[in-house]
Amino acid sequence: MPDILSFLPSVGLSKDIASILSFVFLFAGVAIAAGFVFGRNKLVNIFINIYIALAFTKAMPVDDISSSPYAEAILFVVLLVFLTAIDEHLFDLHIPNASYDIFWRLFVMSLLVVGMVTSVLVTLLPKKALAAIPFPFLTDFFGLPVAHILWLFVPLILLIFMNKRLR
Repeated sequence: MPDILSFLPSVGLSKDIASILSFVFLFAGVAIAAGFVFGRNKLVNIFINIYIALAFTKAMPVDDISSSPYAEAILFVVLLVFLTAIDEHLFDLHIPNASYDIFWRLFVMSLLVVGMVTSVLVTLLPKKALAAIPFPFLTDFFGLPVAHILWLFVPLILLIFMNKRLR
């Protein structure tokens, strides 16, 4: 029986299209769930908290405190959860509700929040741990330096654009 997926490389698609589609649907599902769980105002606070947690994580001497290769990632997640939980008005930026396209904004913001968290965790986790993940393209899409910069930069530009557009 011939390989049904043998035509995919000639079209430019990978044979592991199932894992790529699985990841895309998982990523979109987590983003939609995050959007509905947190709401648009909390998502903006999480945006800002990601930058603060990442700055603290990079500034702290984690290697001197712990010998675990997961220490930076654990510290980032703990700081992110802590900053998100302490006060929703700590950095009071929000997107007004005076627009007809609020669900579009909520979906885009939740995609960017999930992408930012994934990008930061991919860069903080050891490469050996990432090799065990069933999505081999994850490090290319989230872990390369250019991708990491884009995942940190694009949400800021989008947030500025959305706030200016509503004024």
